[in-house]
Amino acid sequence: MRFPFTFMGALSLLFGAWVGAYTLLHRPADTLTLALELISTVLLLGFGGYVVYRRLARRSAA
Repeated sequence: MRFPFTFMGALSLLFGAWVGAYTLLHRPADTLTLALELISTVLLLGFGGYVVYRRLARRSAA
């Protein structure tokens, strides 16, 4: 049952990179929007990185 979690991790990394790139290219006008975009980017990249790291670490240990 590891596949869905690996897929969610990879998708989180992809969405985090997409939101981060969009934030850098199209600067929002107010600080609240910027904060929400940055928080979601950090959470998505953090979750995705954690899931993918655990998957790769388990694979190399086995």
